[in-house]
Amino acid sequence: MADSELMATLKSIVTKASKWIEDESKLTVTTNFMVAGQAAPELTAKTEVELTGDTTVDVPTNKSGEGVLSVATELYSLHQTNVEMALDYRTQLLNALMQGLKSIL
Repeated sequence: MADSELMATLKSIVTKASKWIEDESKLTVTTNFMVAGQAAPELTAKTEVELTGDTTVDVPTNKSGEGVLSVATELYSLHQTNVEMALDYRTQLLNALMQGLKSIL
């Protein structure tokens, strides 16, 4: 392969990898909880994690008759499991991408 072809190929790979990282910079995990017999979710937990580490979390809560909020712990625990799996998967993808780039360069 000529040097110009190699450089064009490397540039293409780096451009595609950069776009993928930009597109995947925010990991969003949403866990919808369905109540039997209802058509729409009643509670939703949502977590967004940026590559920078900035995190936003929406937590399912219950409200008592007195207006006191408490975390729906079983639902939140299930959501946390989903978040951990998604973070692990993203880490594996990023590691594979880095290994692929290292092997090319």
